[in-house]
Amino acid sequence: MPIDGGFYLSFFPDWFIKHAIKKINKLNQPAICYLHPCELDPKIPELKSLSWNYYWGLSKTESRFKKLPTDFKFTSIRKAFGLE
Repeated sequence: MPIDGGFYLSFFPDWFIKHAIKKINKLNQPAICYLHPCELDPKIPELKSLSWNYYWGLSKTESRFKKLPTDFKFTSIRKAFGLE
């Protein structure tokens, strides 16, 4: 289930994201977090052809993403899946 990245990082509250990552980690699975570069720019010009959810919460996305490493340990996908 997507919970942390893209639209989800800006939409879900912090407590839900942390709870979901902890739950995934308890299953001994890595949580994958991602961002699209445009999601770090809350001043991106709005295009009427894109839906409301494309712009939802962009002003919070960068600060939420920066807080994650203080609460969780991160690694590369290669290491997480034993490909190194």
